[in-house]
Amino acid sequence: MYLAIGLLVAAPIILHAQSKTTDTNTKRMETMIAPAEKNKAVIRKLYDESFNKRNLALLEELISPEYIGVGDSRGPQGFGEAARALVAAFPDIQWKVQELLAEGDKVFIWWKVEGKQTGVFQGIAPTGKTVSSDGMAIYTLADGLVTQTRVFTDRLGFLQQLGVLPTDISTLTNRKSNSDQ
Repeated sequence: MYLAIGLLVAAPIILHAQSKTTDTNTKRMETMIAPAEKNKAVIRKLYDESFNKRNLALLEELISPEYIGVGDSRGPQGFGEAARALVAAFPDIQWKVQELLAEGDKVFIWWKVEGKQTGVFQGIAPTGKTVSSDGMAIYTLADGLVTQTRVFTDRLGFLQQLGVLPTDISTLTNRKSNSDQ
């Protein structure tokens, strides 16, 4: 009987201690998840509001002035160079987000881009062809701003869809035959 009374008295204390531990673990988890979710929102806004709605002025709010990209492009202006070139050559281009994942200061995105080439793109005259191509990027963010990117696209498939490169590479000239090697 004394054991039963002791358990009744101790139970609220034990439950309260477990509740505090659970609250602490939950808050720790929320602290880890919150920045990742905020970073995902930044990247989602980049694609949905800036790229797809042609609001490239929004880059000032999303890209760090310290951003250094491909070819030593810098800041929001440098970041936007590739998007401006694509939009000029493919005015109807749209990025469709397929997957968006985040952990810590990194955000991974996989997109499908689609558009019709009606303008010059990297020296390629307008073809009038519609391309559909996958791409992926890993963004690094600090204080809610993009500081670094690593972009991976299917350039071969993209150029093949434009008709710049053949889909069957065996048709290329200037290939050495096996006997010449």
